[in-house]
Amino acid sequence: MTINPVYENKKAPCFSQDVNGQTGCPALNDIPGFLYAISQKNFQLAFEILKLTNPFSGGCGRFCDHPCETACNRDKFDSAVNIKDLERFISDYGYNNNLIPEAVPVTINKSAAIIGAGPAGLTCAFFLKQKGFKVDVFEKEKFAGGMMTQGIPVFRYPTEIMQWEINYIRSLGVNIFTDKKINKDELLNLYAKYDYVVLATGAHKSRKLNIPGEDNKAVITGLEFLKQINLNEHFRKTNGDFSQIDLNIGEKIAVIGGGYTAIDVARTASRMGKHVTIYYRRSEKDMDIHRGEVEECIKEGINFEYYLNPFEIIDNSKTDGMLTLKLEKMISGEVGSDGKSSIIPSGEFNEVLVHNVIKAIGETPDLKFLPEEYTIYNNKVEIKDFAKPMFMAGDARYGYARDVGMVVRAIGSGRNTAGDILEDLSKEKTTWYKENKIAYFHTIKARYFKRQARLQSNIVKSSLLKNSFAEIILPINEHEAIYAASRCFYCGICIQCDWCHHYSHGAIAKVEKAWTGSRNTRYFKFIENKVSINTREAVEACPRNAMGFTDITILPENSEVFQQYIYEHDHNKHNLSKADPTASTKDKINGKSKKKGKNDN
Repeated sequence: MTINPVYENKKAPCFSQDVNGQTGCPALNDIPGFLYAISQKNFQLAFEILKLTNPFSGGCGRFCDHPCETACNRDKFDSAVNIKDLERFISDYGYNNNLIPEAVPVTINKSAAIIGAGPAGLTCAFFLKQKGFKVDVFEKEKFAGGMMTQGIPVFRYPTEIMQWEINYIRSLGVNIFTDKKINKDELLNLYAKYDYVVLATGAHKSRKLNIPGEDNKAVITGLEFLKQINLNEHFRKTNGDFSQIDLNIGEKIAVIGGGYTAIDVARTASRMGKHVTIYYRRSEKDMDIHRGEVEECIKEGINFEYYLNPFEIIDNSKTDGMLTLKLEKMISGEVGSDGKSSIIPSGEFNEVLVHNVIKAIGETPDLKFLPEEYTIYNNKVEIKDFAKPMFMAGDARYGYARDVGMVVRAIGSGRNTAGDILEDLSKEKTTWYKENKIAYFHTIKARYFKRQARLQSNIVKSSLLKNSFAEIILPINEHEAIYAASRCFYCGICIQCDWCHHYSHGAIAKVEKAWTGSRNTRYFKFIENKVSINTREAVEACPRNAMGFTDITILPENSEVFQQYIYEHDHNKHNLSKADPTASTKDKINGKSKKKGKNDN
């Protein structure tokens, strides 16, 4: 068998999966592509590449738990690339320059009604609209955004950034109707009126502690607390002035939980001058939060108590209106399959006096608006006597799980549901990225790279955050962004470094084309009559593993057989791949993003 070279872009672990099977970016952002564009100071191209896959990149660049950095090949060399910081930088570039898409006309006679304007519902709308659907989104609250609006504090995701990203989706032609609570009768009307209905109502029903005294009016949920603040119109308009918010809570607050909601509640209450302690039944390492988050909270004056589980809440009139929170001490047991330690009740108790208890132990979907007899399977809801199923997206689809509340996963789910609808329509599988090889670290020629320090995030001093809802992490500047992006290996993609050309002894010729970010563009070609054993050396010399071998005979570039080995996902604004569900946007999002003047509507 003859093994011949091919020009073969590959997937990078940061947006696919690492060698251990851990997933990278659930939104499937083309991370090497947009980072290389940043390194070349082509910020608009970087923005366009990023917005192909993630309408909420400005938010994810701030609050995402960045699994992409965990999977980053560079982390096995020195330290991971600042992908999250760079996503924020390039998204803010689009915001500051008001880069928006042109409207996408309705090009097919199909419509979709999406219930819920959270990250999953709006992302699903984003992709369906690009395919020419008529898309209407219905949101029960006064503001679109779902959990991003209701549950994420403005010091993580400023109101103006979130509103701009929602308007970015509106600019495509997606209709978003707020203050539209859908009951059972209205659901039936939508079912009859639209070709597709998507349930993307999130997980907003807080889980219970199931302990005595939980129903006391001084015991509230974390989402209830955050919603009262985030949905206050004065607070939103001023982006953090809480002077007109009366929450009727006392000075001493106990927060129960070990996830993002617990942390956000604590940091919000602390900014309002409250004395806050977080009680968690396991250890700090078992908390589902960013590394370093606890340290930042402690600097802000928030206390942590571990291995304590709520047992009872007592309304004791002798404590001058305060509650007695009785907590049972827990003992750490064996580590489970989820990586967390099991806990064993000790039978010993602590008691603390607090004015309020705020529960933040997770949320579940609330599907009471559905008819009584229904079955959920995969991403669909089959309702008795309904001829066709409804689709689901986001936390409403996944129910209570460890990943519920992770915005980037809701974005990925919204994209997947759009793909499921496209498959149902065309009866053909929708491919976001062609299934081809992954450029794992052992395939990267690390010897070509120098060790460089990771850029450190600039966290605002805690002393400046008292009574302030300003962002807790400052943005990086252009110089820092170019440095950080240049650390990327650009795993699996060609960046015209010319190594293969120099090593090939004339068997690989350079094609004079500007780098576009396109996964289909070939910047080098093999000269068939010069291919030899030396060519193998040239292919293996590729620092980024963007070339490979196949047992087919070398064929012309336009050969159908040869083309199947080419990475089909395409970010070229003039030549989008048919396999890419954003293909209809080549003259809308990717090719003609424009700066909008202040006087334009």
